[in-house]
Amino acid sequence: MAMQFPWPWVGFLFGSLIGSFLNVCIYRIPLGLNFVTPGSRCGKCHTPLKVYDNIPIIGYLRLLGSCRFCGGTYSSRYFWNEMLVGAVAALLVWKFQLGWQTWYFFALACTLLVITWIDIDHQIIPDSMSIGPWVIGLALAAIFTLRGVSWFVSFQEAVLASLLGAGFLWALAFVYELITGVDGLGMGDVKLMGFFGAHFGYEAVMVSIFVGSMLGAFFGLVWIVIQGKHKRTPIPFGPFLCLGLVVYLLGLHQGISQWLFGAL
Repeated sequence: MAMQFPWPWVGFLFGSLIGSFLNVCIYRIPLGLNFVTPGSRCGKCHTPLKVYDNIPIIGYLRLLGSCRFCGGTYSSRYFWNEMLVGAVAALLVWKFQLGWQTWYFFALACTLLVITWIDIDHQIIPDSMSIGPWVIGLALAAIFTLRGVSWFVSFQEAVLASLLGAGFLWALAFVYELITGVDGLGMGDVKLMGFFGAHFGYEAVMVSIFVGSMLGAFFGLVWIVIQGKHKRTPIPFGPFLCLGLVVYLLGLHQGISQWLFGAL
């Protein structure tokens, strides 16, 4: 039997390269910096990094997560992001080969990763990470509906679900601010649900909001107890919404969906 070409390993190498690029995007996009130029440099001494020091995963391990020039340490986040994106790429190639679904879900995973870290670091979700994918989702739904592609949500559901998701979170934020006088949700979260609805439909929106709310409430409570934070200490909601969507995409939502839609 002929040996098959190890495409998943190729996917891992490609994904780790993209993961390294995403680390740059996560740092530069919220600061309004160009994420292509200049090249990577140490965040402490600002010395440009050598090409071989910038090799994903290997470069970090080789220098034990530190700068060869000033000795300043880097967050292990860079290493784990490269590993994670590489693993996601490998799994997608293994499952879908090199089809369109591989590229689509890989782009989605990269977008969710960038959104998560930017929201954690800055408590914002840039419009380029929410409105852009929202528009792309509607466009893909229209094209795929016309072409009869079955694995993507229909255009009608994409439009209605995106409006439902965004509208529900907007209404929730409006009522919360009306009652408490405090802005409880950012518009970035509202646009994020429009993005999810445009790509995956009603069920994904409901599961993402429900799971995200439960996880966010649990984490917030733990954070308050352990760190002694005030109950109104702002906590980014976007990462929990992204986790809710991951739960849906991994097919771990059946019981949640039955409960949610059975209650409606």
